[in-house]
Amino acid sequence: MYTTIMNIQENVVLNEKTTMKNSCITRYYAEIEKQEELLEIFSFIEKEELPFAILGGGSNMIFPKEFDGVVIHMNVSGTEETDTLFIGCAGEEWDSFVEKSIKKKICHIENLSGIPGTVGATPIQNIGAYGVEVSEMIEWVEVFNIHTRQFEKLSNNKCCFGYRDSFFKKSEGKKYIVTRVAYRKSDVCHVAIAYKDLTHYFETTKKVTPAMVRTAVLAIRKEKFPDYNNYGTCGSFFKNPIVSEEIASRLQEKYGDIPLFPLGDEKIKIPLAWILDHVCHLKGYREGNVFLYEKQPLILVAEKNTFTEEIENFSKKITNIVFEKTNIQIEKEVVFIK
Repeated sequence: MYTTIMNIQENVVLNEKTTMKNSCITRYYAEIEKQEELLEIFSFIEKEELPFAILGGGSNMIFPKEFDGVVIHMNVSGTEETDTLFIGCAGEEWDSFVEKSIKKKICHIENLSGIPGTVGATPIQNIGAYGVEVSEMIEWVEVFNIHTRQFEKLSNNKCCFGYRDSFFKKSEGKKYIVTRVAYRKSDVCHVAIAYKDLTHYFETTKKVTPAMVRTAVLAIRKEKFPDYNNYGTCGSFFKNPIVSEEIASRLQEKYGDIPLFPLGDEKIKIPLAWILDHVCHLKGYREGNVFLYEKQPLILVAEKNTFTEEIENFSKKITNIVFEKTNIQIEKEVVFIK
């Protein structure tokens, strides 16, 4: 009775459906090709009393070896446009959307080029790179409320964006599934190249365009990031810690050249990659099938089909080492599905 509109598959291997490529099998798997199919899949979930997980590009989540629930793959793609907005469906591939958006004058979106995943994941994580966060350009987020089975639109303010954070990560926000995201167009927009790598890239260039920034970002990422085709990785595994001025001052006394970035409200952001490299000496550190990438230690990499337990244990060890050296409790950027 549940397969008249959509196909719910059983015992599906997820290894190649996430960028981490870890060993995992899910009891049920459903691809959402039309938004109305969400009504059907949640009727099934409610009747069977099953847990569920939403899958987009699979670039920021790690599944257990066996998931006794339903993995819902949001595969609705496409874009639409108004005079002031460029709108992407949740399943639209992110980098393809970025490439199109540059022509639509979505200010600074070019800095977010090359990030794996889909449009639907961008507000949840409030993705960011090279001095820009996606929350700067989001006008509204369309969602499906799994309790009311209705579609709603949430304003930018309602999303409560923070550093790699949003309303959707809070308990109240977890009743929503992102279906579309609207990004603001801008008549006047200047490129954002204050980030060190971009400043260096364009140091001899007089006029820089958004398309040029995209080219630069893709080149820089290619140099720093491992090939997603050859290894399992979620990209940046941990968040950069945000600490008090007191803690930052103490660290600066001990490690004189530690980079510090004031955020206001007496808060300081510290690049975790610098700590992992210069304080903990963990760049390239490896145990078994899991290691920190030799070109960028913020990136955790695993051989294909590595078990989740090995990845989780390795990440806990890194967390403990950082705490022992700095007294800073770092947080994961990726999500472990239980």
